[in-house]
Amino acid sequence: MSGLPFGQYCRENIFIPLKMSNTSFDATDIQQGSLSTMYSYGYTMDLERDLMASHTDCARVIAGDYFFPLCSYTTPTLGAGGLYSSVDQLAHLLITLMNGGVYQGGRILSEESVTRIFGSYVDSKKLPAQFASFGLGGYAMRIGNGGVVWGHTGADPGQSSIMLFNRETEVGAIVLANRFVDIRDLIEWMFGEAIPSYSNTTLDQLGGIWRHYARDQRQREVTIRVLPNYLPGGSHIHVVGNHRSLGAWVNSGIPLLPQKDRSWEKTLYFPDSTHLEFKITRGGMDKEAVTMDGKVLANHSFIVTKDTVVNIVVEDWMDQTQ
Repeated sequence: MSGLPFGQYCRENIFIPLKMSNTSFDATDIQQGSLSTMYSYGYTMDLERDLMASHTDCARVIAGDYFFPLCSYTTPTLGAGGLYSSVDQLAHLLITLMNGGVYQGGRILSEESVTRIFGSYVDSKKLPAQFASFGLGGYAMRIGNGGVVWGHTGADPGQSSIMLFNRETEVGAIVLANRFVDIRDLIEWMFGEAIPSYSNTTLDQLGGIWRHYARDQRQREVTIRVLPNYLPGGSHIHVVGNHRSLGAWVNSGIPLLPQKDRSWEKTLYFPDSTHLEFKITRGGMDKEAVTMDGKVLANHSFIVTKDTVVNIVVEDWMDQTQ
């Protein structure tokens, strides 16, 4: 509509006004030496195998035991991806969105546009469980206390990203990773750690749900101890659940540590009266613990009111049943 190429329009109307001098859709605009190498891990059957950097040790790739570098590439789908930036510079954009389109006293986006980005345009009943609302480019995800964080996440071969904020606490968080991996399990941890430290409003003033993240609450010791009847060779045991210290239902979860008696355990600390729900897996929900006849177990669920040891016997694994 402007008659300008997409990258040029963004540079003139977004990057320059927001003092994002080392941000561009063109890699040749980026300061020499500031681009990270992208990596993959193991022998994967997706696009990353076809993007190996030259002189890669393919024998080690097939063995699946090391991070291998990817070649430098870009994407033709500008607007959906392909932006080169840093967490420091993206913070200028996130602050602008959190401030209703204003950065350091200058408006670059109308309030109406910001409202549309973070509005509700999709029937919530049709959204996947991790989403609370979906706007025009922005979407909302719920964290462990039921609070909502707005923004966007993304990934491509060799890279993953998160840029989210919460309106009530006025806390935003950005993560960029130079590997393609599901980093959404960081969301709960990011806000759980940042809110008590950086929110402009105290937790008492924010309301009851945010006490979930208070540092001054009494901590209870919870030891999760798992004894597997059978464990495939090379396996590790993880716990994944509804709290940031449990992996927040995403990715592998939190690894337990092997003990001399064949059990696996880890001791965690939670505020008094925290409601915990979790499952035991071998590194993913496709490998969760099940009954001997292959039925999915109900979530382990309880409210933490005292120091507790949770003993769990695992009979079988989802991917082992016939």
